[in-house]
Amino acid sequence: MGDPFMKRLKVKLIFVIPIIFLGLICAFFLYSFLYGPYQYYNFNHQKENYYASLANACDSVIQNHPVGTNRFVGIATTDVSLPREILVLHPVKMQVYSGGIWILHGGRLKFGINWEQNQSQTNQWVLSSTLESKIINLYNTNR
Repeated sequence: MGDPFMKRLKVKLIFVIPIIFLGLICAFFLYSFLYGPYQYYNFNHQKENYYASLANACDSVIQNHPVGTNRFVGIATTDVSLPREILVLHPVKMQVYSGGIWILHGGRLKFGINWEQNQSQTNQWVLSSTLESKIINLYNTNR
């Protein structure tokens, strides 16, 4: 017939293995949510005063790093003289060019942040984020 101990073990395993598997799947999704796209989502859902402050910080970097005759100027992301609003983004790369500044946000999911002059309306400046081909305009102001 079979050992009663083995029957009980089989019954327990039928319930335990799916629970462990489900727990691992939940842990994976939780980890992905907290450390992956969360930073990108969080950056794109700030209040206007946050974006205004970041735009002012970008303006100060542009003023302190003139492009001159170059197409762009690379900026050391470890430069402690950078404004706090930019340092907290943990930038991986930064470039100032004649029409603005580009920042590659560090983290598990890297995305671009642009503060640039609007090509068609030159008195307007736009702060946007870029992930792959998706561009989100977050803040704009006239200068």
